[in-house]
Amino acid sequence: MREFTLADIATAGRGFLRRCLLRRKLFGLWMTVCVGVALGYAFLSTPEYEVTTKVLPYRSERSALGSLGGLAGLAGVSIPLGSTAQVVPSDLYPEVAGSMAFRAELAERPIQFSVGRHSYITYFDSIHRPSVVELFSKYVLQAPLTAYAALRSALSPASEAGSPLDAVLDSLGIRKLSAGAVLTLDGMKDRVTTVLNKRTGIISVTVRMPDPVAAADLARLTAEQLTTAIIHYESKKASEQARFLGEQQRASQARYHAAQRALAEFQDRNKSLNSAVRSIEGQRLESEFALASELYRGITTQYEAALVDEREDTPVFTVLEPSVVPNRPSSPRKLRLLVLALLMGVVIPGCWILVSPIRAVDGAAELNPSPR
Repeated sequence: MREFTLADIATAGRGFLRRCLLRRKLFGLWMTVCVGVALGYAFLSTPEYEVTTKVLPYRSERSALGSLGGLAGLAGVSIPLGSTAQVVPSDLYPEVAGSMAFRAELAERPIQFSVGRHSYITYFDSIHRPSVVELFSKYVLQAPLTAYAALRSALSPASEAGSPLDAVLDSLGIRKLSAGAVLTLDGMKDRVTTVLNKRTGIISVTVRMPDPVAAADLARLTAEQLTTAIIHYESKKASEQARFLGEQQRASQARYHAAQRALAEFQDRNKSLNSAVRSIEGQRLESEFALASELYRGITTQYEAALVDEREDTPVFTVLEPSVVPNRPSSPRKLRLLVLALLMGVVIPGCWILVSPIRAVDGAAELNPSPR
């Protein structure tokens, strides 16, 4: 096999440059096309503004019920032990923010725009005017999806507002959305994103909107609604634990009073009697009373602590980076698009010219096969 030398590489390079100069019109054509597409995309697309707010959750760890479980077990009472575990793990925060229920609630909240206040659904369904690029993407690039959504909306049975079915669904807590609302909420996934940094625990909420004021306000509302939802989930667990301890406290109180009355009645009936049977029965009633008294005092203490923990054992969220109204759009980035277009205008025809001799040699070999 013949080895290539520096002279061979230099000769090939000069030949490539010579072919490029001879095909300079091809470079001009490709650069014109690429720059035209980039400028068209830059000036015909709607400017988008991006805002990021960062939130840091803090949670205090404390033991829940201590050593009361052994005593409660002897009395036949089951009390959950351990530490106040986290109901919603931090890894699930983005899942909570990306759920359909969360997005539907967020999309109905009023957002401050540069002019007026509108909800997310109202703005994108009635006010927002899509750009040429968005229309091209919707009706050309995504034509099958658009046609499928329109066909599905046309074939789906229409229900009047206030129908008996809507009343039944409302009573069951089931949300019913139209096909247009579902499409709008699906588009919200790309505009509102939540990311958790597992190393630091910081939650980053990024919002992209055509209006700078709306982007900042929607980022604030998203972080606020996410923290409210998590605190609600956490406080619900603490409320359930306080309710359970309250039931056990009332049961232990009734048991304490019953044991106290039984011991008092036994002592009143057997003041003048002195027998082994009386002594054993008295010891049994005293032991039962002591156990009931200890259990009642312990559960009462834990119940009062649970009432305090119901307000304290919830995460505290600190806003590290509040949302700020951006002063310039994040996309489209015209200078970056122009540089990329110029680069593509040089690379594409250069690759074409580079492989043209190889294709010509392969074609000649097919037309004139060498004799065997």
